[in-house]
Amino acid sequence: MILSIYIFVLGSIIGSFLNALSYRIPNSISIIKPRSRCPRCGHQLRWFENIPLISYLVQGRRCLFCKTNIPIRYFLLELSTAALFYFHLKQILFFDYIFVVELIIISIFLLIVVIDLENKIIPDSLNLLLFILIPIYTKSYVSYKVMLLGGGLAFFIPLSITYIFYKLTGKIGLGGGDIKLYGIIGISIGFQGFISNLFLSCTLGSFVVLFLLLTKIIKRNEPIPFGPFIITVLYTQLFFPKLINLIFSYIIK
Repeated sequence: MILSIYIFVLGSIIGSFLNALSYRIPNSISIIKPRSRCPRCGHQLRWFENIPLISYLVQGRRCLFCKTNIPIRYFLLELSTAALFYFHLKQILFFDYIFVVELIIISIFLLIVVIDLENKIIPDSLNLLLFILIPIYTKSYVSYKVMLLGGGLAFFIPLSITYIFYKLTGKIGLGGGDIKLYGIIGISIGFQGFISNLFLSCTLGSFVVLFLLLTKIIKRNEPIPFGPFIITVLYTQLFFPKLINLIFSYIIK
């Protein structure tokens, strides 16, 4: 129980740090300084205004200085990180360095989702971290030829589709960050993993976009970030591969 509480609190603290990164990375601001401030009035947050989860609720979801509403996504990111850390703790048999890598990957996944939703970009630095960490987690060390083949195909297939789509419609389909992420998936978990992700992320994205259109949450020509769909499927591929196999077994039948 003590370890569970510790992991949950640690997750909320990491979530608070991810909130800072999600603002600083897209705006090219140092992740070390200056200290966190209210984006509206510039008020520097004091320690009691920066307690994960608690400060948001105690302050009435507002900046104490200018009374501007704090977006709920800050609270949700802290809560999501804490909940995922706790959930993954319950799935392991023993605490080792692989579990630490797992938590870092989850943090990067959450950060990519938030940044892509808000800024419609996937920073190269986050893709690079996944390129380094996913093979460590999966322990799938293969020859350079296999890595280059999987990564090359996983990069150039989406790039070609995006190019053809642009020539036909004049609109950009996948962004550069999405294409690079697919390339990393091909390098990290192989070409078959890329194909699975491409099919499932497109399917998931189609259902979500259709729902958003029918409920009029978005307009027809409004661009939709695709990174969250890729990340959702990749998360399932890495941590719940049996579920992916089950999905495809039903599709094949």
